[in-house]
Amino acid sequence: MSRTGGRSWQKTVLDRESEDDRSTGCEFDLATTDGRTLFATLPDERSGVRRVYRSVDGAVTWKPEEPRLPDGWVVHAGSTVTVDGTHVLLAERESRFGLLTSRDGRAYAPLAVDGPVHHDAPRAVASDRWVRHDERTAYLSDDGLHWRPLYIG
Repeated sequence: MSRTGGRSWQKTVLDRESEDDRSTGCEFDLATTDGRTLFATLPDERSGVRRVYRSVDGAVTWKPEEPRLPDGWVVHAGSTVTVDGTHVLLAERESRFGLLTSRDGRAYAPLAVDGPVHHDAPRAVASDRWVRHDERTAYLSDDGLHWRPLYIG
């Protein structure tokens, strides 16, 4: 992590349950909006369950969480953090993608959004702007939770 715009870097090692990461590589997602509340979402190679780590002090300390998802949902890579610190995960249920939210990285609930959600998670493009899109429409949010379609004419 860099707090100096990439001029210097700090390394953090998260406690992992899987030894397989050393040989297969590790796909993970790191999300923050303000640089203080961060979520890292990492898969466990043996169980397939994604573990969520949360930091509320700018990545100085991390707390592992076991995400509880609504029945039938499976987490995919890709997440973001909203303006109020809510973690938004990209997930799938019955071959349909959706967004799940949690304030603490433990219990997640579906987020109602306008339009379909595809295999890309929303992305923060500024401290107060998020975007997502489908094949026809782009959506903009001022808080990462409420979305409005952008029609390009």
